[in-house]
Amino acid sequence: MYGQDFHPIMKMAENAMTLHELASKTNSMNDLSRSIDAWDRIAKYTEPKLKALDIDLSDSFTRAPSEIIIKAMP
Repeated sequence: MYGQDFHPIMKMAENAMTLHELASKTNSMNDLSRSIDAWDRIAKYTEPKLKALDIDLSDSFTRAPSEIIIKAMP
C-alpha cells in the first residue's frame, strides 16, 4: 500500500469519495460536514487559490476604459 505506486493525494481522494457516498446515503449533517472537509483538503493540493482584488470603478467615467485580466496563481 505504501510502496512505489502509493500517492497520498490519490488516497485522500479515494477516502473523500467514500465519505461523499456515505453522506449521499445518510444525509447526516456530520457525514456531510466530513465529506466537505475531505474535499476541501484535497482542493488545497489540486486547485489554485483565488485572491480577492479591490477594483475601484468610482471614477471610471472620467478615465478611459480599462481591461481587467484575471489569472490563476499557482
